[in-house]
Amino acid sequence: MGFTLEEKNEQALLKIEGALTIYEVASLRHELLMCFENYNDLVLDLSNTNDLDTAGIQLICSAQKTAKQTGKTLKITNVSKCFYEAASLIGLDTENTLNFV
Repeated sequence: MGFTLEEKNEQALLKIEGALTIYEVASLRHELLMCFENYNDLVLDLSNTNDLDTAGIQLICSAQKTAKQTGKTLKITNVSKCFYEAASLIGLDTENTLNFV
């Protein structure tokens, strides 16, 4: 997994590339926390995510909860097919749980 961070209109755009599994979530968690420290608005682009497991979904749900608790905004965009497939396998209602754009 890799990610790129861009600043656009005073918001962070974090693009995830590759797998987002238990093996990669620690580094992404650190990056998300840094973004929440430095920006009020964060956009998470999942268009290039090609593998996702429960740990990846849990991290994204946790980030959404952290954003709400801290008065920040987290928007999830360009959601990949593998995200929906993994979410469906665990019974996650993505429309009512996450802030997709």
